[in-house]
Amino acid sequence: MNQSPKYVFGFQLFDRVQMPDGRKGFIFGRRSSGSFDVRALDNEKISVGISCKKLKTLEKRKTILMERGMRLPLYA
Repeated sequence: MNQSPKYVFGFQLFDRVQMPDGRKGFIFGRRSSGSFDVRALDNEKISVGISCKKLKTLEKRKTILMERGMRLPLYA
């Protein structure tokens, strides 16, 4: 099988997590070894291959992914 199970060490895709340095992001990739690809919603890579032991869960995934920040104008 080419895909990790739904839950890996209690984490699943798109859970909101906090890194040890305080940055926050979403799990975009998970590996059965317990390492994760963490990114912001704009696809900016925050960490590639961070261990599950270093992550703190902020929110479990919901239907809608939300990240608060600066609002962009609709028309430039």
